[in-house]
Amino acid sequence: MKQVDDLPGKSTAVLLMMIDVNPEDEAGFNRWYNEEHIPELMALPGFISARRFEVEGEGQKYLAIYELEDAKVFDTPQYKAWREASESTRRMSAKFVSRTRRVYRQTFSAKAVFN
Repeated sequence: MKQVDDLPGKSTAVLLMMIDVNPEDEAGFNRWYNEEHIPELMALPGFISARRFEVEGEGQKYLAIYELEDAKVFDTPQYKAWREASESTRRMSAKFVSRTRRVYRQTFSAKAVFN
């Protein structure tokens, strides 16, 4: 049996992004997010995984959750260089109607058991 703490790439922080875009921008936004943005971030050191969700009910429509090695990934030279060079991110960010960005560090962990 494997426990969560035994798995490689253990995360100690998460980045949550909640975003709304205009309906006419959704197709381009989703294509950019899935095909460009997430692969770019996953290539940077410290980013472990990414998942995307759509809201059920009220709230910002799109949620992305990134597992991070720790919250210091934003201080790396690679992340800073990516932020400066990512023209597609700047172009798409201009189309956001609303955006909420939060970084959380882990304060507790429970072990799950897998068969």
